[in-house]
Amino acid sequence: MLKDSYNIVLTDFDRMIFEKFVPPDHYLRQLKAVINFNTCRDLIADCYSPTMGRVALDPVFLIKLLFLQRHYGLADEAVLRQAQVNLAFRFFLDLPSDAVLPEPSLLSQFRTRLGDEHFAAIFQEIVRQARVAGLIKDRLRLKDATHIVANIAVPATIGLVAQIRTQLLDAAECFAPAEVAARRAQAADLRQATGDQPNEVRLLRRVGHLRELVAWGDEWQVRLAQAPTPLRFGATTGGLHDRPRPGAQSAPRP
Repeated sequence: MLKDSYNIVLTDFDRMIFEKFVPPDHYLRQLKAVINFNTCRDLIADCYSPTMGRVALDPVFLIKLLFLQRHYGLADEAVLRQAQVNLAFRFFLDLPSDAVLPEPSLLSQFRTRLGDEHFAAIFQEIVRQARVAGLIKDRLRLKDATHIVANIAVPATIGLVAQIRTQLLDAAECFAPAEVAARRAQAADLRQATGDQPNEVRLLRRVGHLRELVAWGDEWQVRLAQAPTPLRFGATTGGLHDRPRPGAQSAPRP
């Protein structure tokens, strides 16, 4: 659910810092002077419920983050890290010094919420304003937009791969908790190692890891199917135990 208004309050200290450290000719300062991203809020209002749910973070702030991500070729974690320390980024985002940044997963959720149609509407609105400001003076030319679609689709696919991985590990945790814990640690290491890499590289690495998990799950299916006796789940040892059939004698203890 969207708020009726999103008023950003910058302190005098914030303005002083931005004025001192963000040069007048910086690209983001020039862009901000001619493009009003607030007009994009109405374009995506139908993506939110008017009456239900928690109050959403300002979608214009998230659109600006996605713009920075696209322009500078940054991953979700990297663009938020830059927004934390890069004064030009903070100036462009109207981010006060005491603001708390969202988790990287919110960007993936936001891309999924908008979808291709709303992304296209936002793109067209920015181009329209750029034309009015005289930033685009050449005649309209048709271009291959495959790379634009890819920059929308790849991050969304990364989120989908993560969801599948989580569901697979959740399903396996009841009979192989120790192995699942190790696989989760691998996924965490992978996220950290590829956080600053391009989205295409991140997707490739995550798909490779998911394939390993699927192969591991297939191995467990074979083991379960070939078990000579019924099995019970064991939470203390991290695996499965043989369960003696009714009437069977237990082996004497030494």
